[in-house]
Amino acid sequence: MKIFVKLVAGFASVALLCVVVGVTGWWGLNSTEKGLKEVADVRVPAVEGLGLVMEAMNGIKAAERTMVISSLSKKARTAEIAGLQEVWGEFDAGLEKYVVLPKSGEESVLLNNFNAALKPWRHESEKLVELVEGVELDDVESAAAILAARQLEHVKWVAALDKAIATHTHFDKQLNPSLCALGQWLGKYTSEDPHFNSILAKFDGPHEKLHGLGGKVNELMDQGQYEAARDLFNGEVVSTLAAIEQVFGEARADVDEQVAALEKAIAIALGSESQAFDETMKFADELVELNAKISAEVSEAAEASATTSKLIALLVTLLAAVAAMALGLTLSRSIVGPLKKVVASLGELELGRLGSRLRLRRSDEIGVMGESMDRMSDMLEHEVIDNLKKLAQGDLTFKVVPRDSQDVLRGSLQQIVGDLHAMIAEIQVAGDQIDSGSHQVSDASQSLSQGATESASSLEQITSSMNEMGSQVRLNAENATQASRISGQAREAAAAGNRQMAQMIDAMSEINASSQSISKIIKTIDE
Repeated sequence: MKIFVKLVAGFASVALLCVVVGVTGWWGLNSTEKGLKEVADVRVPAVEGLGLVMEAMNGIKAAERTMVISSLSKKARTAEIAGLQEVWGEFDAGLEKYVVLPKSGEESVLLNNFNAALKPWRHESEKLVELVEGVELDDVESAAAILAARQLEHVKWVAALDKAIATHTHFDKQLNPSLCALGQWLGKYTSEDPHFNSILAKFDGPHEKLHGLGGKVNELMDQGQYEAARDLFNGEVVSTLAAIEQVFGEARADVDEQVAALEKAIAIALGSESQAFDETMKFADELVELNAKISAEVSEAAEASATTSKLIALLVTLLAAVAAMALGLTLSRSIVGPLKKVVASLGELELGRLGSRLRLRRSDEIGVMGESMDRMSDMLEHEVIDNLKKLAQGDLTFKVVPRDSQDVLRGSLQQIVGDLHAMIAEIQVAGDQIDSGSHQVSDASQSLSQGATESASSLEQITSSMNEMGSQVRLNAENATQASRISGQAREAAAAGNRQMAQMIDAMSEINASSQSISKIIKTIDE
């Protein structure tokens, strides 16, 4: 597997772990968001709506209990009824806010039960309000008691007048109709009920007459006319009292009717309406408890999912860290270990030691580099060093074949061998020529010697021999010149060989520089 593939696979694994961490975090956040949305968008508004409903229900109950208090004035009772209608509006608004929200199956059943209980409660409340609206008097029960007391006082007043006539004593009760208890009450009492006010207006004539008759009775008794006083009593006092009692009867009947309406309202408020209210409130409480329960469950689920996602994210993060470290160590070892071998091998090459081989047996780039270095070492050992050894031993029979036109090392060695072959061949030719000239000189010397010892037969033969000797000398000179030229060529061939060796040394220096660069890279990786 190539290093690129290994690195990509390692980074992909780390990226995959990061994706797992991200997906886990997203899942936890999504679950938490859903829970929070459920609580914020459904449960909190539901509790708020139900809270408004229950608050309004308590307000309705309080208003109903207040408006049936007999001591209230008409104005206060009317204000309570108006306030009750406003509270009913708040109740409907809260209920509407709750009804539109999504609901569970259990919640829908409870809501149906609540609506079923709400209908009779609302009906009983409407009946109660209708009865209370019929109460027009202020402090209606007190009015009934006052009327009864004032009626009894006037009956007693008449009875006292009767006794005074019978005993012939002065009548000492109140004779001013405005100063008696009824007169004072009529003077202070106000009502917004026109019918009741018209009844009270009927007291004015008989009440004033009755008190005036009491004064006349005293006058007659003061004059000793006791029989006339009796006749006045029996004739007018009794009938006037009857007229007053009739007005009392009308007033009390009207008051009793309103008291009865109020008592019916109280009976409804404390009876059927209260039961319907309690039944409705029970379902409202159950709805609130159910929403609180659902909200708590959703919150717990969201918290649990958040906790789970945090644990999973932590675990996956730890696994990712461990995996990344393991992967990094594995990749580092798989790269650094072979590179150390490469550096060591290059160090051996720098020292001129060609015996070590990497033999990495890897399919990646490092393995290819190791095989290349092993082949280079084999080439240097078998193609360069062995041939140089043969060359040093004078064996020029080996052949060097460059791999291509850019093969400087083999090309230089091949050129050295070729130049040496050419130089040696030229030297051999020059030697052969010199040898041939030497033989000719020797032959000429022998001929000259023979002519000298025998005698010079003739001057011409001597001259001929001298000429021949001159020619031979010139030939020897030419051969020497040619040998000198061949020696120059040999020097040039040797210089070319030196240049080729310099190129080979430069190539070896470049290899050494490359090995040092690789060593620095490996040291950087180790650090």
